[in-house]
Amino acid sequence: MSFLPKRWHKSRLKKQSLLIIGALLLVQSGYLLSLRKTHIGIIIPFLIALCFIFISFYWHIIQDYLDQHPTAKTLWHLAWLVFAVWLLSVAVFFIILQHNKQHIEHIPPIDAMIVLGSGVSKGQPTAILAHRLDAAAALALQQPKTCIVLSGGFTTDPQMSEADVMAHYLTTHYHLSKDRFLLDSQSKSTSTNFKYSASLLAQAGLSKEAPIAVITSDFHTLRAKAIAKKQGFQHIYLVGAPTPRLTRYPVWLREYFAFIHGKILQEF
Repeated sequence: MSFLPKRWHKSRLKKQSLLIIGALLLVQSGYLLSLRKTHIGIIIPFLIALCFIFISFYWHIIQDYLDQHPTAKTLWHLAWLVFAVWLLSVAVFFIILQHNKQHIEHIPPIDAMIVLGSGVSKGQPTAILAHRLDAAAALALQQPKTCIVLSGGFTTDPQMSEADVMAHYLTTHYHLSKDRFLLDSQSKSTSTNFKYSASLLAQAGLSKEAPIAVITSDFHTLRAKAIAKKQGFQHIYLVGAPTPRLTRYPVWLREYFAFIHGKILQEF
């Protein structure tokens, strides 16, 4: 008789846990979607939230069905095992990102810096891009003789590239001289960021062997460094700008999939 209450309490705990986790994920991802932020790092948690809530509401029906169908029950447990392994891989990736940052004060003298774009909204840098530009400005003020490659192409405004927006932000907020800027207005990915930046640096008399700082977001440093090395850059120093707290883990999750995608395409 004591087995039934114990099993019931354990079952109720699982059900409530799924409901709470699902509700929290739904609130966060739903809010970000309401801000028109739609990428895989938001959509996947949103779908997971819906699944968790659905399972919690129909928990007893699902368990009764599984008790009557051993094969389905085996697949059920296997699915949870795969999900747990995936979560573990995401957690490991997040830990690596957290410890793969280079601070501005640790950057030695450099000849140039490359600032990687990250999106524009209504003619203004997104919060993520603004953090990158703030970090770039701090380093540019420390090392005033470096040239600055601003790398970003597509925006919804055909008259203004992302690089143009980045240049305007740095001149307006930090009064950096436009003479220091080299604008890459073509790139649409991290791989093309480095490809077109290398061409601009070559025109300025700098090779891929020169000491160069790359300013991007903390979550992006791992992949950016790997791609830069694959393209032949020899002395790269990565500066990881902080990610806004609200979008930190969604964009880290997006980067998880981008890293896998880049590996498949042999970008690094």
